[in-house]
Amino acid sequence: MKFKTATKTANALVACSVALCVIGLFFNNQYASIRLLLTAGALLLLSAGLIVTLVFCKCPHCGKRIFFGASRAVYCPKCRRNLETGKKVSKKRVEKSFRN
Repeated sequence: MKFKTATKTANALVACSVALCVIGLFFNNQYASIRLLLTAGALLLLSAGLIVTLVFCKCPHCGKRIFFGASRAVYCPKCRRNLETGKKVSKKRVEKSFRN
């Protein structure tokens, strides 16, 4: 899986997890079983997002995992290559390696 696809998938899984948690807040104790299922689904989606991030969010050139800020990363912090094009950049540019 490509880096961009992995970050988009992980972000979508986390967003769905948050949505299930918010939906679960609207159910009162009378619907405890539905609330439990929504919570279990949210935990399952959150763990799937974490697994996608850990397995697939890595630099395609050096293989270093990019965990924090993976959705905004432009350059690999280790090999200083652009994650999309593969071109090597200077150290000054790597310091600004996140999109705004």
